[in-house]
Amino acid sequence: MTVFICACAPKEPSSAVSSQEWIAKNFQVDDCLPGYIRARLYIAWDEEKSALSNALRSGASVGKPTALYNAQSFTNNLLEAAAACQELGLLSELSAYISIPFEYLKVHDGIRTWADEDGNVVNTLSRSQFLFLVSRAVNIISSLPVSVRTEAMDVLLETAPKVAYAHYKSWIIDRPSFQVTGWGCHGHDEDAVKRDGRSYFNHHDFLKYKRAEELTADANEPRFCNAITDVDMWIVAGLVELLASHDQSVKIFEISDRDRKALDAYLSTAVIAIREGLAKTRVKDFKGDAVAGIVFEPGIWNEHPENAYTAYSGTSYPTDKEKGTVPDVSWDISHARRFVHVFAALRRNMGMTAGHFPGDEIMRRFANQYSYRVFNRNFAHPLFSNFFDGTNGWYRVGYAGREKFGYGPYKLSNAAVTGGFGFWKKYNSDVEKINKALWKMLRSNNPSVKKFVEKYYHSTDGARNLALIQFLPVFVKN
Repeated sequence: MTVFICACAPKEPSSAVSSQEWIAKNFQVDDCLPGYIRARLYIAWDEEKSALSNALRSGASVGKPTALYNAQSFTNNLLEAAAACQELGLLSELSAYISIPFEYLKVHDGIRTWADEDGNVVNTLSRSQFLFLVSRAVNIISSLPVSVRTEAMDVLLETAPKVAYAHYKSWIIDRPSFQVTGWGCHGHDEDAVKRDGRSYFNHHDFLKYKRAEELTADANEPRFCNAITDVDMWIVAGLVELLASHDQSVKIFEISDRDRKALDAYLSTAVIAIREGLAKTRVKDFKGDAVAGIVFEPGIWNEHPENAYTAYSGTSYPTDKEKGTVPDVSWDISHARRFVHVFAALRRNMGMTAGHFPGDEIMRRFANQYSYRVFNRNFAHPLFSNFFDGTNGWYRVGYAGREKFGYGPYKLSNAAVTGGFGFWKKYNSDVEKINKALWKMLRSNNPSVKKFVEKYYHSTDGARNLALIQFLPVFVKN
């Protein structure tokens, strides 16, 4: 069982007390999480951590992409709470968890990475998503005094930063591996490397041409050829966290002056591309006053099959006659959970990026958009629209050829529980009211409420501990 950490003044550890015991008792920030929330979070983590570790180990050992993908999804919010509260015992356990995949590295194209038994490398989305978690953890641990780091933390810092940096350097500088010709897009002849009939770019050139909208040949090609994706965001944010850790401790991995200059130039291009994708909206707060919200690249995915039914908000499963799109629909709220950690990383380290982006106003707009356009304003029965602009149409109808599959209105509401949006209470206190409404709903034993949860939050109800590990960290006090 994890030791519950008391709020005591830091002092030098006794030689008779282990480092882990001293850390558990003497470094935690006073009253960082409400007592009952903290107790329930630790219970959930203690009951779930063995299964999570086993799943990550078994998946990483055979190069299973979902293992790396899920590691970030399941534990990134918990990592943020542990860092904010200086819960060093928990940080040590998370360091051990995050280190697991590094026991199963294989060499491919000159870097150590993850691949299956046939040598097929794990897809870039899963690797970039996991490496963001890694880079964030490395940055957190690097900021701690060496005297209070545990063995698990030292193990993480020994290998993970070097492997993460090798990936970012390969993606951004060395190996062109990004393309949209697989989507039927024209691509771009300049700077491209031709392989298998496709045009590949390094990630710097890839974002440069996306920003210039030059990955399409004409108006007949879909706009999403030039879209900034979750992969793009993860790479940018992960690199920022990793470089920040290097700035704190140059010993964790080596980087040449030439490469650092190239990576700084990349970040300038990348951050501007992300900033230009933001579009201001107008929303009304709970008092009826107009405030600013924000969405990302509205309408750019309209031609994608997954968005073919966004204009239909009926309860019955859609047929072909219901096909239609909302012109300015933004990201679905499950994918939009990336905004929480990506923009937090850019905000935290904005001194190293172009234009000191994003400022507090941008973050307030995200919080406003979530509170006043995505949330249904019903605190007794909280629900959330399927898309971040407030559109509540169907998403992913017939996804991957699955018959009768699709997300009807409000059926992505579980993303509000697990996605970390509650951290935005720092920028809008109404987000905290939503957090409390969700927690009250999840705790309720009222049969009608439980039926409501089963209908709209079924994955939360079926995996309660896992959901709480992702949700309860948002109650960290600012």
